Amino acid sequence: PGLRSGGARCPLWRVAQGVALGVTLGLLLGVALGASPGFESWIGPSFRTLVQIPSIALIPLFMMVLGIDDKLKLFIMTKACLIPLALITADGIRNIPNSYIEVSQVLKLRRWTYYRWVVLPGAMPAIFTGVRQGVAHVWVSLVAVEVMASADGIGYLMTWSRLLFQLDMVLVCVATIGVTGFALDFGMRKIEAHLLKWRGN
Repeated sequence: PGLRSGGARCPLWRVAQGVALGVTLGLLLGVALGASPGFESWIGPSFRTLVQIPSIALIPLFMMVLGIDDKLKLFIMTKACLIPLALITADGIRNIPNSYIEVSQVLKLRRWTYYRWVVLPGAMPAIFTGVRQGVAHVWVSLVAVEVMASADGIGYLMTWSRLLFQLDMVLVCVATIGVTGFALDFGMRKIEAHLLKWRGN
């Protein structure tokens, strides 16, 4: 009961949506926080206050605004991905070696060239770490939303099975959640190793 079919209801499609939106916003916010002291002083304190609120704690509040359909899932997944990515990206930019910055100043690089060839490559390892953590958080948050406020999905199925005392189905759901999370992390590590193989040169 409550399980629906279709591409829009596929868990991995939901994860992809949450990751796409979370990565886009997280990168923009992280670069702004890390590269602009003025923006950091203006928005940083408020953002770090939001960071302290677990995504799961927002579910009851936003249930009343967004209902229990895909809008709620997308919002929670986006927040779960955005926060670690933005924080790690900002730290990665701040930790770029001073020698890189000094060379860019000597060469008088334009702002776009500076970001393209100095900031992004220098922070890329941190960015990928943030993306990998963001993807993991998206999957965990999706399951949490489906457990607490959903009428479909593997989290809902696990809750329904528990109410019916179907322990075997609960264990299957738990195993599926774990294997899927591992597969997502493994895939992200492979992509990271391939795209950042220049670090070993």
